[in-house]
Amino acid sequence: KGIHMRELTDAVLHSRFAGLSLINERLFKAAIDAERLTPSDPDLAAMRLRGLCEGMVEEIYAYIGLSLSETTTQFERLRVLQEDGYAPPAILTRFHAIRLLGNKAAHNGTVSAEQALDLLEDAATICPWLCRLLRPELDW
Repeated sequence: KGIHMRELTDAVLHSRFAGLSLINERLFKAAIDAERLTPSDPDLAAMRLRGLCEGMVEEIYAYIGLSLSETTTQFERLRVLQEDGYAPPAILTRFHAIRLLGNKAAHNGTVSAEQALDLLEDAATICPWLCRLLRPELDW
């Protein structure tokens, strides 16, 4: 089930993830998809949020000019962001929470609807920080 252009336009107008549409349309669509899935399929929502956060970190690496290796794990990428001071602790904590529960869901664990909703809130908190980082010229 893809998101059609009209739905995407409505989604941009009403989403707390709207800023992502100016950063990366694929990430925005992933966020909207996770938001839609959260009440009905929390495991899949957690996996989508994990993918969303992996994409966000890839965008950060590209913006900063850090090289990415396909063998580098999300944990290792986040550690670099922490050690080099690119992301504040509160943001990193949210990235890790999504990583951990997204991994749990991907490996036959169960994520509750409440946990998925918490992860969605974590992603919604990361989003404006990411937008300000990657597009500082805009008045967020």
